[in-house]
Amino acid sequence: MQQTNTSWKRLCELLSEDSFFAASTAREDMNAALRDPLLHSVPEDGVMAECVRRGKILCHLYFYDGASLPFLTAEERRLLDGLKEMPSWLHGVWILLNAGLEKTDEELVRIRSQAEAGSVSPVVSAWVRDLASAFAFVSDGNVEKAMLDVAQFYGDGLPFTSARFFAMLKFREENPGVQSAPRTWN
Repeated sequence: MQQTNTSWKRLCELLSEDSFFAASTAREDMNAALRDPLLHSVPEDGVMAECVRRGKILCHLYFYDGASLPFLTAEERRLLDGLKEMPSWLHGVWILLNAGLEKTDEELVRIRSQAEAGSVSPVVSAWVRDLASAFAFVSDGNVEKAMLDVAQFYGDGLPFTSARFFAMLKFREENPGVQSAPRTWN
């Protein structure tokens, strides 16, 4: 059976044998990040803001309030608390990844079935998953600062993605003191 789910595909890539034996350079990772399929479907600003918001909350559901998880506003914290009251934390994850963006926080907490949830596009769901996977590794919990760091590092106007974030971290580790991406590629 052919698997088309992008998060499954990305997880398989991360867990493949090759990832444990073949090390890549930061430059290779940066080039690969430019080919990230998410960059072909960048949501509008308002939709992206909701993806960021849901991604931050999703981190807390996955990792249950670790010390370095993204900072949450009071509103985001209320939604998280409501989702934690679900019969299972997986139900909250499903809601964040699938419920329509037009839903208010109160409506999100009351969702008990797929019919009540509405739906988001697979692209929006993919963005939420991708952002959450990067936000879990923002060491100081300041997601907004990390997103700004990525924007300033690359200076190319493309949005924050996990691939771009991790490539930036690797580049800075390999090149201490260099704060921006090279502007030319070999």
